[in-house]
Amino acid sequence: MWGPVTQPNNVKDHVAVLGLGDQRQADYFRDELCRQIDLLAERVARFQAKLAVSSKRGQLDQVRLMQTQLRHCAVERRIILEMLAELSRCFPADVGAEARR
Repeated sequence: MWGPVTQPNNVKDHVAVLGLGDQRQADYFRDELCRQIDLLAERVARFQAKLAVSSKRGQLDQVRLMQTQLRHCAVERRIILEMLAELSRCFPADVGAEARR
């Protein structure tokens, strides 16, 4: 019949239970989310530069638009960071590296 069910005793056994494929997929998404953070940082820098120029020129509509864009970037960044935190909670980055050795 069926053998006894055992609980994992160490990190490697735990990763085997979770599935190495799941860990690799989590690592891939972690990398993608980090790239999104980098892209957001570039967008924020561009919006801040445009905001500075628009402020000097007294272009209030452009100033408001850039401020809105910066708020959207802040919200998007917070969401991505929350996703990364949850991903790391479920699939710690160092566990995947440990399993691939």
